[in-house]
Amino acid sequence: MSTTIPERLMHDSMEHFARVVGEEPDVASDGPPILETPLSRRSFMAMLSAAMAVTAAACRRPDYKLVPAVKNPEYAIPGVPLYYSTCYMHKNVVHPLLVRVREGRPVKVEGNDLHPIVGGKSSALIQATLFELYDPERIRPILVGRRPGVIPSGNYSTPANAVAQIVEAIRTASGEGKHIRILIDEHCSPALGTLSRLVEQHVPNAQVVVFPWAIADGAAEASKALLGIEGTLVPSLERADVIVSVDADFLGTDRNAVYHTRGFAARRKPTQSNPVMSRFIAVEGRYSQSGAAADERVVIHPRDYESFLTALYNNIAQAKGAQQLAHPTSHRDAAARIARELLAAGERGCVLVGEHLSPYAHAVGIAINTLLGSIGEGKVFAHVLPMSQMRRPAVEALRDDLRNERVGVVLFSHVNPEYTADAEMRSLLRRVEHRFAHTLIDDETAQQCTITIPAAHQYESWGDAVAFDGSYCIQQPLIAPLPLNALSTGELLFGIVKAFAPEAVGNAETYFEYFKRTVIERLGSEARWEELLRQGFVAGQLQSLPKPSLAALATFRPMLDVNELAVLVVPSSSVYDGSHANNPWLLECPDPVTKHTWENVAIMSPRTAEKLGVQSEDVVRITVGSAAIDVPVLTQYGMHEGVVVTALGYGRQAGKVASGFGQNAYPLLDAARIGYYSAAITKTGQHSPIARTQKYFHAQFTKQWEPEAGEEKFRPIVHELTLDELKAGKRPEGLEFPNVGSDGHFKIPLNIVDGYQYKGHKWGMVIDMSACTGCNACVVACESENNIPPVGKDQVMRGRIMHWIRLDRYYLGTPDDPRSVVQPMLCQHCENAPCENVCPVAATVHSPEGLNEMVYNRCVGTRYCLNNCPYKVRRFNFLAYFRRFYEERLGTGEPHPLDLVMNPDVTVRMRGVMEKCTFCVQRINEAKYHAKDQGHARVPDGAFQTACEQACPASAITFGNLNDSSSRVATLRTSERSFLVLEELNVRPSVTYLAKVRNTTPRAV
Repeated sequence: MSTTIPERLMHDSMEHFARVVGEEPDVASDGPPILETPLSRRSFMAMLSAAMAVTAAACRRPDYKLVPAVKNPEYAIPGVPLYYSTCYMHKNVVHPLLVRVREGRPVKVEGNDLHPIVGGKSSALIQATLFELYDPERIRPILVGRRPGVIPSGNYSTPANAVAQIVEAIRTASGEGKHIRILIDEHCSPALGTLSRLVEQHVPNAQVVVFPWAIADGAAEASKALLGIEGTLVPSLERADVIVSVDADFLGTDRNAVYHTRGFAARRKPTQSNPVMSRFIAVEGRYSQSGAAADERVVIHPRDYESFLTALYNNIAQAKGAQQLAHPTSHRDAAARIARELLAAGERGCVLVGEHLSPYAHAVGIAINTLLGSIGEGKVFAHVLPMSQMRRPAVEALRDDLRNERVGVVLFSHVNPEYTADAEMRSLLRRVEHRFAHTLIDDETAQQCTITIPAAHQYESWGDAVAFDGSYCIQQPLIAPLPLNALSTGELLFGIVKAFAPEAVGNAETYFEYFKRTVIERLGSEARWEELLRQGFVAGQLQSLPKPSLAALATFRPMLDVNELAVLVVPSSSVYDGSHANNPWLLECPDPVTKHTWENVAIMSPRTAEKLGVQSEDVVRITVGSAAIDVPVLTQYGMHEGVVVTALGYGRQAGKVASGFGQNAYPLLDAARIGYYSAAITKTGQHSPIARTQKYFHAQFTKQWEPEAGEEKFRPIVHELTLDELKAGKRPEGLEFPNVGSDGHFKIPLNIVDGYQYKGHKWGMVIDMSACTGCNACVVACESENNIPPVGKDQVMRGRIMHWIRLDRYYLGTPDDPRSVVQPMLCQHCENAPCENVCPVAATVHSPEGLNEMVYNRCVGTRYCLNNCPYKVRRFNFLAYFRRFYEERLGTGEPHPLDLVMNPDVTVRMRGVMEKCTFCVQRINEAKYHAKDQGHARVPDGAFQTACEQACPASAITFGNLNDSSSRVATLRTSERSFLVLEELNVRPSVTYLAKVRNTTPRAV
């Protein structure tokens, strides 16, 4: 595995690496595999004739009846969208949003462009929350009496009656001296915090416990000791010149990934006239999404993280005249070199530590940032994450109460301990006499409860949230609760408090009345309430940071002790902790690094797999203590030999979409602590195919004749430069066309059609690969905007995934020390498009504005266009995926509220139709209508964005009119980093890429 890939050749998978170094035959991978069948020509012709007859009789779009509304609301104009400000809480991180509503239903989620944290951007998870609003498996009626042996009496026909029954159980248990415990999810809502305190004050023996999916208190414990704050720090990476991360995936699974990506990418777009960018060094044992974006990676074993940090601190402390640590050190040369770069950056240098690492690691990280001067107002670390205090004390107090049988009633609201908790906690909770659940779907915990009340989605609820910049955000309902019996967590707590102490909530009759009054009291006037609803937030006061003290550093001790083979259990890059596991948009979203879907795997290096005697897709057993799971192997470049990574969030036993995929890795955790564990890994002898998207549809490498070498060599598809090369004016290699002409070894093909002079608009796109982190926000945003269906794991394995955008990851170098580049690949809307000339029915045509358009009603499914596309970006509906997937998982007899999630401006494609990226033509047309109304001959630059451009937190995508020389897209297209993919084919694509730039020069002291 020490073979070196030629510097100008990048490979996009382990399989392709093996082919280009001669270990495997070079088999094309243009698309899904072709089945080989022993079918004779005679039989084939007979079947073809029969198929044509059936096709002629049956292939037509089904008829659907339209039912008009009895009375339309006067403010809703059919076809004209309304936009509402709201927010979504991902645990204790708020995402301010602007939601597009059509005919009374939310159809698209975007970031609030007025808010400084998100700046109009979002993530794959936020984009996919819209699916969960319309999830067909949401609980509709109140579920009663499913717990074995307990059939409660009473009226449960309405939420009020169900809450009354819960209140009665609380009164009975309190009268017997039992404790009441209400378990809620992590949040950053002042309203929920206030209601929680009212519950504890007015309900006898009651306590509201924030019950996290896993415990990672290292940062909070260190911050409390060294900074005196109840919370964790949030870095502003746009202020950093040198970033050093120690196993911190701040661009990946971090809850603030949108904010971090925005800040990071803002410093990663250098030009020759302004060659300034940050430098990022990743110290890690795995190959994370953040590490893949690094300028330099230092690969070390996890057991050396703390000793490396100690060595790094001692180098900086020596330079600053501070007391050094006496604990063991390791990797001293690397630590000394990195310390010099941090010292050169001064207060613009920072160290980020993975949330799953120990309190000692975080304490040393804070101490380093303190010595550098990067903590304080206006510095890299100026913000504190709200409600991020330590969770373990409250959880352990709950465990103690359960052990001693003090708890008589437990109410679960948006938490699922039956799935996430350790074995002891699960057993203790099952012993509580009265258990009630409040959840979106009938999850594992709800199935163990006496009463389950349907939960309202965040887009159906009133609420609030506070961001780390101090801004106060509103959460307003966009649609009435689809389950008529649904309640929000605020309504549930309000109902309990009101039953015991009506005066505590001001004798309010409804939760909205109480909520609005408390918000107005907070803001000071009714006018500010109206402003809050319009804008979505109001500015607040930033929490001040005290001066750090290093005196407490001596109280921390190194504690990470793992064997030679360590397994890291982390949240999934798609479904996170499993609370989104019933969402097929996320399940089918490829992992940013490995590109696998639908399940968790054991990610390890090829050397580790070789030692274990396994290959990719062989099933291994990971054993930690007395717990074990069986997962398939997936080998990955850049991994340390002693590290294996697997994800949480899979192996669900509830939810028809989620169940049956992957394994539940929560049993591997000790007392719900995420992080590294010593593990034993053994072969099972089984084999399980993995649904990966990188195996299919990658663009094909071409060759060119090089006279000096006297042979043909591969031309690169992606390009990269160093910052020094950019400063020197060097262009990416491989852009020249030697021996152009009719007689040369390499020639540009002739044009199939005559040139066309575009008038008015000529639409084009520029993608900056230096900014792109491969986060998948564009993929899910496109899926939501353009009605792209999930197809299921089996269809993904057949190469039939329907995504219009794919994020190809190319590797350069060796498998032990790779560099990687992410290239978003979509329809290039070629001016000389090879797909248009082979379609026998003119279903794919060129518009006067440069768009390669699909006419769905003409398409007969020959797939000639797919075969002739060199970029492999066309997708064919082999089946009626919209209906097939959900009917297979949910059953044909159940209603499908997912029809409501469809964008009414985009045609829903049927079986047998080809589709691809349209450059969001529906948005283009809407912008043209508005421009015409305002008297503009052309759409002003920036008047609209495509779905992928609007969602991208790195602002790596720019779309606009190439005929407008002053537009952003036209300016970027002339950049010295620009290039066209497969330009040598003379298809003249409308998508331009900017080469990846790496800052490989150490910062001078």
